[in-house]
Amino acid sequence: MRIDIDSCEEILITITRNKTRSLLTAFGVFWGIFMLVAPIGGGQGMQQAMSSQFEGFATNSAFLVSQKTGEAYKGFRKGRWWDLELSDIERLRHGVNEIDVITPSIAYWGRTAIHGDKKYDCSVKGLYPEYEHIEHQEMNILIYHTLNLEPHAQSYKHPNMNT
Repeated sequence: MRIDIDSCEEILITITRNKTRSLLTAFGVFWGIFMLVAPIGGGQGMQQAMSSQFEGFATNSAFLVSQKTGEAYKGFRKGRWWDLELSDIERLRHGVNEIDVITPSIAYWGRTAIHGDKKYDCSVKGLYPEYEHIEHQEMNILIYHTLNLEPHAQSYKHPNMNT
């Protein structure tokens, strides 16, 4: 197609003669492009937000959590609590060959830590050193206590600790 002065003049005359139609057409083109680009950009932003939430977390991990029972079983009542024990962890460690890392943990969310006259809203987690292979921990306040949970428990000093 050949573009010359006559073609450009005819286009300008048509646009200026039918202003409403020209504006509605331009708005329709703009809206169509916006409706194509906005969901794609929003989807990519959502994907990045979700990826950043799971950053540093093993993607092939699973968690077992004890809660209230939902059904009665062999004479036990519905709604009773049960617990996972350290012996259950050992049984899984030795019984399932495909498990690379297994470690117990305990967590309390929405707690307030108080030291003197200062308060800090936080989550409290009790973790074994092996948990670092499952999820990297970002810690704002680091306090180490040696807990004698088992007769063979040993003191653990984090590599980043200077003291």
